[in-house]
Amino acid sequence: MSKLALTEIQHQKMKKLLDDTYPIGKIMMVDTSAIPPELGRGIKRVQDKLEELREAIRTAGDILKETDTFYGF
Repeated sequence: MSKLALTEIQHQKMKKLLDDTYPIGKIMMVDTSAIPPELGRGIKRVQDKLEELREAIRTAGDILKETDTFYGF
């Protein structure tokens, strides 16, 4: 069986597990062992980028706090 076929089977199993376990619109918690490694790496990259953005926002907020023209932050 090809790697692509295995990946598709894993995807179908994970989707069925999620569909059967968690209703749409609810907070979802997933056992990380159900997440394929390549998806996990993608999620980690997104989390890292979000943290970079949060840090940039905190830095911008600190700079704005130091100015006399901005009072609402």
